[in-house]
Amino acid sequence: MAAVFNTPRGPLAQVQIGVSDVLATISAATSVIGWLGGLDGVHLILLKAKEYISSGNETHYTNFEDIVEVLPQLQDSSFYILTSDHGPVPRSMPNADKAFGGGKITQIIGTTICALAHELGGPCAIDLFIEFLGCKLFEDAEMIGALHSKLLEDDVLPKLLNEGVTRGLPELFLKSVTSIGLPNLNSESYYGKPHTSDPAKPVHSDLSMVAGLLKWITQRKRDPYLTRSSLVARIAGYLKLIGYNIGSIQLWDGSPPISRASGPNALILVLGGSEETDHLMTEPANLANLGVQLHYTFYTVGSILHQALAPDVMIRSETLQTEFEFIFNFIESHLNCSYRAVSPPQTPESIEATFIWSDTKELPSPIEFTLASRHFPMIAKHIAPCYSRIASDKLLNRVTKSWNKRDIEALTEDDARFRTTTAAIIICLVSRLCSTDFTSVRHSVSQELLSEFGLDQICKILNRGLSSSLSLNEAVGLVAVVHTGIMDLWRVLGRIESSDRIIGWRNGMYCVLPSLLLNMEPSASSVALACKDVFYANLRTHKDGSIRDSDYSSCMPELKYLRQNTDNLSPQSAIVTFQSGQPWIGPAVMRPPNRSIYLNIERPMHLGESDICFAGRLDGNIISIVSVVNVLASIARSLEVPKTCSHNDAASASNVLNINTSTWLEDRSVRPAGTAEIPAYLAIHDSPAWALFAAGECANFHHSIVFGCLSCANEALVRRLDHSREECVVLIGFK
Repeated sequence: MAAVFNTPRGPLAQVQIGVSDVLATISAATSVIGWLGGLDGVHLILLKAKEYISSGNETHYTNFEDIVEVLPQLQDSSFYILTSDHGPVPRSMPNADKAFGGGKITQIIGTTICALAHELGGPCAIDLFIEFLGCKLFEDAEMIGALHSKLLEDDVLPKLLNEGVTRGLPELFLKSVTSIGLPNLNSESYYGKPHTSDPAKPVHSDLSMVAGLLKWITQRKRDPYLTRSSLVARIAGYLKLIGYNIGSIQLWDGSPPISRASGPNALILVLGGSEETDHLMTEPANLANLGVQLHYTFYTVGSILHQALAPDVMIRSETLQTEFEFIFNFIESHLNCSYRAVSPPQTPESIEATFIWSDTKELPSPIEFTLASRHFPMIAKHIAPCYSRIASDKLLNRVTKSWNKRDIEALTEDDARFRTTTAAIIICLVSRLCSTDFTSVRHSVSQELLSEFGLDQICKILNRGLSSSLSLNEAVGLVAVVHTGIMDLWRVLGRIESSDRIIGWRNGMYCVLPSLLLNMEPSASSVALACKDVFYANLRTHKDGSIRDSDYSSCMPELKYLRQNTDNLSPQSAIVTFQSGQPWIGPAVMRPPNRSIYLNIERPMHLGESDICFAGRLDGNIISIVSVVNVLASIARSLEVPKTCSHNDAASASNVLNINTSTWLEDRSVRPAGTAEIPAYLAIHDSPAWALFAAGECANFHHSIVFGCLSCANEALVRRLDHSREECVVLIGFK
């Protein structure tokens, strides 16, 4: 059975995905950290509140008509499904009428929180919504309290934000900023600067200005609103996009006369001058959940570094971008990363990232080396040239003076240059952990990374890891920090240090995952990490956003020796024997599998956690599940063969125990195997699904995927054996 669907480019009749993929996707969608039904509980609260609190037929939430001009036009859920036969496949679900609970109010709640969370994070978005908009949408304090409590539950906010991703909201928000022409940062954003007429006026954060915007939105009669915060202008654009009654959004340089806004309810971003702005700003009551998520591309790194420094120091974003690109090009040409299985083989298996540094043509200067040693003492000689553009005695003296001081009296330009250069180095180093072209996808990072605390914590991991190796946990966590925009850095660091089998991370539209899940084939390119900016709907995550592999090795089948047909057969007899399904000893016969299986990504049955694994299916039924990490380790080890082969055809024709896939599947609890002298050879020529499945099933035993020369693969495998005892050996005949 298969389900035919349409792609965004129209019908694609020849592309089919297995029913198991579709059902696994629906199951993931409705799971605790899925992307459907996040506001079902809120919808029920609204219905019951209307029944028990309101009198008669009078509704208790009509005020939204004053602030929402038109209801948001939401699209069907659109996403990608990871499949074994066709890779990532785009798919949509016709459910626009059921978006965010299906009700008008729940849709306003859902889209508003998505708009505020796009840059401020989910918890902060909920607090702002309840404090400044909820009181206008709802008349009853009891319902506001119940609504606030429900939105903060663990399974509500992630689902709500994920649903926003599947309905294309983040992409729409990003496009709206470009279409309006809003800057990433207005250098005149902050009070306490020369433009204010009251020197004693305190400096206010952009968050207090966002609160002022929300207060302005709830006013019935509104004059044009002037702001100096580009964040306020961007959020106004997001809210306007989803239907809020906001007029044109304009830029004004501050030169007299004051800009005359075209149309009512206009918002004006003031870029200069001394005009009073943000007259409604106020500090929100709850600042505990404050966070800033910065969206960027390779070409806007300078802008986010510029934004992170404000208001203390202003360095031109063009300067920072040029410096970033210099560092990126240097590290790209001097650092190579690859992934390998940890040796000796372990149970369960594990993967690590290893690094090769190439020498620079010129030795770094003493100042460059000293600056690099502050954060990267173990790899300073490799990193030092990255500091060459800022190296000076003056900057070194300032860095030395402020090093290890908790309270710096004021951030100077030298402090800022050292911090932004280090942040750029972090981004560039982490980009080498991915096979993805870093310039081709969009990224997100928490502003917390660019704080002194964030830099220090990440540099410690990189300094140690890039001098030797990084575990897969660490590699995934580092990429998650600079690519997915996770707000709580402590959360990621805690996962990095855990023993959990973390293989990926997802935060909204951003994710990091093994390339194997995209390629679904045994190859060198599959043993790497990829960072993507699309939503893969059949990937389950844990509550913290981590994607974890299931170690199901205790339920894996055992291997048994086969000693049938020990006499060599003639070529013709071998073919007859092969067709009959009986194993025999003789030269390896390269044939396709005689039983087809389908491999898909599932949650392990009988386990409550949201781990993932590969499930092998025969005629729709699951025959076994295997670990993703075990498969990755198998591929990595199987690739450890000499680059040049010295064997001739005769040498490659050594005897093996030929086995077809029917024999392999005869008994669910055991799998056939050979010995070091006569290894079993599983005939699955050119079947990626079978190669991955068999590699996972053999994880606890000695095996190798054959990519070319059988003798090379067998010799590499034999070198790993303990020759003091008889070992089960399997060669998986892929190529």
